[in-house]
Amino acid sequence: GINSIKKLNKITFSNNNLTNSLDFSDNELTNFDEFIFNGLENSLETLYLSSNMIENIKIYYFKSLFKMKRLELAYN
Repeated sequence: GINSIKKLNKITFSNNNLTNSLDFSDNELTNFDEFIFNGLENSLETLYLSSNMIENIKIYYFKSLFKMKRLELAYN
């Protein structure tokens, strides 16, 4: 859905090892903290970040997401 989320803090997902899918499509996200996905290493499989304002994101931000199967970054 269309929201206006602009920033995610690195503590947002800490100690949340049950989340397997996140959809932040259609927001106003511009960048991420390096450790934003800490706590999701063994659960997150799908991450939707399409249609935001992300200009630069480092691939190593995702390296600890061991179960990641799908990452959507279109239209940024």
